[in-house]
Amino acid sequence: MNIKILKHWLIREALLHWRMRRNVINASLFFLMIMVLFPMGFEADPALAKKVLPGLFWIAALFAYFLSANVLFQHEYDDGVLTSWLLDSYPTHVRVRIKLMVYWLVYCLPLVIFCFVVGTLFDLQMHEEFILMLGLACGTPTIAALSAFSSVFGIGYKQHGVFTALIVLPLTLPILVFGGGILVHALEGISVKGNLAALLAIAILAFWGMPYAIASVIRVGVADVGR
Repeated sequence: MNIKILKHWLIREALLHWRMRRNVINASLFFLMIMVLFPMGFEADPALAKKVLPGLFWIAALFAYFLSANVLFQHEYDDGVLTSWLLDSYPTHVRVRIKLMVYWLVYCLPLVIFCFVVGTLFDLQMHEEFILMLGLACGTPTIAALSAFSSVFGIGYKQHGVFTALIVLPLTLPILVFGGGILVHALEGISVKGNLAALLAIAILAFWGMPYAIASVIRVGVADVGR
C-alpha cells in the first residue's frame, strides 16, 4: 500500500471531521452533561457516587459514540464516494479501517480530557483517573467500530439510526462489563490487568474484523439503494 495514499486518506478524514466539528462538540457535551448533572440527582454521598461511576461513565461514552455515528457514512453516500470506493482498486475495508481509526481518535480525545473533570467531581485519586483513561483507550475502539457498523445500515435512507442501534447495542455488553469492572477493581485495590487484556483483545478483533463487515454492508446497501 502506497504511504502517500494512506496519508491522503488520513488527511481527508481529519478534514471531514473538522467540517463536522459540531458533531464532535455535541457528543462531547452530551457526555460531559451526563457526568456533571447525574451527581446532582442524589444526595452528596461520595461512596455512593463512586459505586455508580463505573457503569455511568461507560454508558455515557457508549451513547456519545452512537449519537455521533449517525452521519459517519452518509456524506460519502451523498457525494457518491462510496460508489467510487467499490470501483477502486484498493480494498474497501482498508478505507473503512482508516475512517474508523480517525473517528475513534477524534471522539476519544475529548473523553480522555474530560476524565479529569469526572475525577474531580467523583473525588478520584490520580492513579484511579489514570486507570479510567487507560480503560477508555482500550474499550472505546470497539465501541467506535460497533457504532460505525450501526451507522452503515440503511445507507441512503432516513430514520434508521434508532432501529439499527438497538440491534448492535447488545454486542456492547462485554465492553460495559469489562470496562466498568476496571474502575471497580481499581477502587477496591484489585488488579485490573485481566479486564484491560480482555478489552484490548476485543478491540483488536473489532478493528480487524469489523471493517470487512462494514465493507460488505456498504456493497449491499449501495447496490440496493441504487436500484
